[in-house]
Amino acid sequence: MDSSSSMSLTDRVNFRTRVLTSHLNNYQNPTTELVQTAVCVSYSPPELSEPPFSFDTKSLRKLLDGQNIAVIDNVFNLMMQSNLFCPRERGGKVFISPDFNQSTGATERDDDEKN
Repeated sequence: MDSSSSMSLTDRVNFRTRVLTSHLNNYQNPTTELVQTAVCVSYSPPELSEPPFSFDTKSLRKLLDGQNIAVIDNVFNLMMQSNLFCPRERGGKVFISPDFNQSTGATERDDDEKN
């Protein structure tokens, strides 16, 4: 019983050794057929492949925002100047988002002290 159990252990060791040797031999002689780019993995942003838009953005903004363009611009500028918002520039455009790390409690205490 001991000899058969040692044989099976030896067989397993030999099998694993053959698998590893085969793997390492393929690794040392890589072929270009094994590695290919796949379209679904390759990403290119749409800005590179799509043609630029051909409509007037100012007239679209006037259509969407109506007569309130000046008011919206003023509110945007106030938000840009406030410490409660984080302006970030991406692709030549400025985006603002709330800064959740800022606390409004300090400004409320300051207002209470003034009164």
